Amino acid sequence: MGLNNLDHLLGHLRRSPGWEQLRRYQLVKEAWQKVIDPRLQDCTKPLGIQRSVLTVAVISPALAQNLQLQRINLLAKLNRELTEPLEDLRFSPLHWHQQHSGKLPEASAPMPRPAPPPPGDRREKVTSAAEALEKWLTTLKERAEVLQSCPQCGSAVNPGEIERWGCCSVCATKPWREIFSQSRPEKDGHR
Repeated sequence: MGLNNLDHLLGHLRRSPGWEQLRRYQLVKEAWQKVIDPRLQDCTKPLGIQRSVLTVAVISPALAQNLQLQRINLLAKLNRELTEPLEDLRFSPLHWHQQHSGKLPEASAPMPRPAPPPPGDRREKVTSAAEALEKWLTTLKERAEVLQSCPQCGSAVNPGEIERWGCCSVCATKPWREIFSQSRPEKDGHR
């Protein structure tokens, strides 16, 4: 009797509209893992589908731009893997930092600037594009682990800004800009 109830419940779930959306999203996530370069799998995360447009969180604006330039090829590869094709892809670094904002760094002091290497100790030269990509992705991951999300606008910021102003520097200066623009008369004496 218990299995009949379970079968009935699963049948009911599969007929619900949300189930179909979840199933499609899971298929797209699996296809994304097949299509995206394995080195970029930790730097990207499909977030959801709205109106047949897949939104993908990425670790940095530079990676978002790079993937945006590859968007048509990625979309074609994805659609070959899917039964219901997608119409477009969107890449968002903002969503990455919102998703990972729960990770707070241990110390909330400003990130120190790295000291320049001593003259005799220069970094080794990169010999290939693949090696350069690997180093760049490693650097991006290390930087993303330290950043926090601004509570007002959601942008990724240095923890020192949050500690000092409680938000990013752009949000912190908004009241000052408003006061300054109100106290400053416009040209020709008109307000």
